[in-house]
Amino acid sequence: MRKSGLQPDRDAVRMIADRVEGNLLAAGQEIEKLRLLHGAGKVSAEDVSKAVANSSRFDVFKLVDAAVAGDAKRSLRILAGLRAEGVEPVIVVWALARELRTLARLAELLAAGTNLAPAMQKSGVWNNRQGLVRSCVARHEPGNFRRLLKATVNADQAAKGQMRADPWQLITSILLDLTLGQRKAA
Repeated sequence: MRKSGLQPDRDAVRMIADRVEGNLLAAGQEIEKLRLLHGAGKVSAEDVSKAVANSSRFDVFKLVDAAVAGDAKRSLRILAGLRAEGVEPVIVVWALARELRTLARLAELLAAGTNLAPAMQKSGVWNNRQGLVRSCVARHEPGNFRRLLKATVNADQAAKGQMRADPWQLITSILLDLTLGQRKAA
């Protein structure tokens, strides 16, 4: 932004970073748009809010990865983005349930004494996600994943109108439980 002649305050920089969610091409385009709209000089969060489109690329797979990584703040931001974009809660529940089934299976295998690396490979966990999955399994008790998987049933029923509850609230609870976990005793 400074190279473009803009003098952003901290909130302006944070807002752009949040909105483009790591999409550097979008960040460059939004900075250029700000320069064209406001010219060189100071840029506030309000200026950014008025000019910058939400260019983040939210999808359910990024949501699941953020939750598995234990990043509650990012998980909730992605969830809010998905909801704002009109993604159906059933899709979000499907992605969470899919991941929780894998995590439950891996946690049970680990508790039974199986080496986690081959178990992850056999379960189809990609190499670039194995560190995330390993840390997630380590911060949960083995039964937590089955409990969370049961919670996805309620969220799915709420999303389909088969249960009186807010599916987004249920999804939020599942995400927070997944991200934070119940740490194993050392």
